Amino acid sequence: MAASKKKAAKNLSFNEAVGEVEEILAGLEDEGVDIDKLGEEVGRAVELIQVCRAKLEKTETEVRTLVEGLEGESAATAGEEEVPF
Repeated sequence: MAASKKKAAKNLSFNEAVGEVEEILAGLEDEGVDIDKLGEEVGRAVELIQVCRAKLEKTETEVRTLVEGLEGESAATAGEEEVPF
């Protein structure tokens, strides 16, 4: 894929970014790798990995927040049931 036709890494979905990293790695494993493009390809892979890591961290934070909200609701509900009148 020509560099000018590649989407900005931040605009890719997680799966698109992972797929492109896999393509780059497959190309790097090829014995006929173009040494003139090696640095460019490795740089793109690093950029894509950073985007994937950020997306994973964001998702982890969102999931933790949702789970904590559920746990808070459960504790509040349990507390309400135990209050004598």
